[in-house]
Amino acid sequence: MNPKAIRNLAMVRGTDGLLRLEMADVGRKVVLDPLAELVWDLSDGSRSMEDLAQSAGRTFDRAVPKEEVFSALDFLADAGLLEERIAPPVAVGNVSRRSLLVRIAPIVAPAAWMMSGASRAGGFQESSTGAEAAQKANNAAEQGRKNALEDAAQAENKERDDKLEKKIDEAGRRSRIENQPHGGIVKDPGGVVTGKYRVAPDHRLVGKWKYVKYFDWARELLAAGRCNETCISYTLVHTFHSSGIMEARQSSSSHIWEAQVNWKYTSTGPGTGVLEEFQVLRDFQEETLRWRGDIRWISGNEFEYTTTFAWNDFFLHRQRFVREETLQTR
Repeated sequence: MNPKAIRNLAMVRGTDGLLRLEMADVGRKVVLDPLAELVWDLSDGSRSMEDLAQSAGRTFDRAVPKEEVFSALDFLADAGLLEERIAPPVAVGNVSRRSLLVRIAPIVAPAAWMMSGASRAGGFQESSTGAEAAQKANNAAEQGRKNALEDAAQAENKERDDKLEKKIDEAGRRSRIENQPHGGIVKDPGGVVTGKYRVAPDHRLVGKWKYVKYFDWARELLAAGRCNETCISYTLVHTFHSSGIMEARQSSSSHIWEAQVNWKYTSTGPGTGVLEEFQVLRDFQEETLRWRGDIRWISGNEFEYTTTFAWNDFFLHRQRFVREETLQTR
């Protein structure tokens, strides 16, 4: 059965914008929220609950579920504004009316007025202090609407961040598997963007820089000046180009690892700065931050780099780079 409203009632719209229906036979006024007003206006017996939900969706420019329309119809029935009470939506099966109203309360919360214990989604029955109550109701509804939007935005942001984190973890796992030492040259699969981070050719970082990592057991020999190539764990060379591309090459006795990244340097003081390195991962075509670290300049030809973020904890360390070569152009 389709809902059919009771008409021929005195109507007045208050300064709060809400429609009030005066029921002289029972000596009370009923105040309708916007959804209840629309449902009451359209309930002429020719429209189903689904029809009403679709019309409400077009009017309010949002998805309006049948359960929300049912809540408004249920309020109208309680207020004596429908010829007959409408059964809950078929999709909920044999769920009781009370259980359904409890279940859909979060859905309709932004439109619910809590007044004198006699109100819910749909509107309220106005008391002698109706104007004041209606204003409080509007404030509560607006706050509820804001809370609902904030909750939805937080949920959406968390879902997006979780998906991105999962992709980064998977890309890192695959890179670690592919980069196992095998006696040859291992090329990192990440890509770069051309021209986005271009700097002046005389930028202080442009050039070739070298860092040598010694084995822990070689510290005493190194201090005594007695180290040779067998003391070296690996050598890392970073070549920064003014095009915003940095070529990295790590060499050891077991393998050579090569990679290209985009680099961005932000000065934080006369002798300090932050270096960020980005790659476009093949798993998803988005530019992703791979490394970030603090730079402390020791001189124009030497700096200390401390990693503060890395896609893999293996790369969290402190290194001292020495300039090997100055690049004029590229």
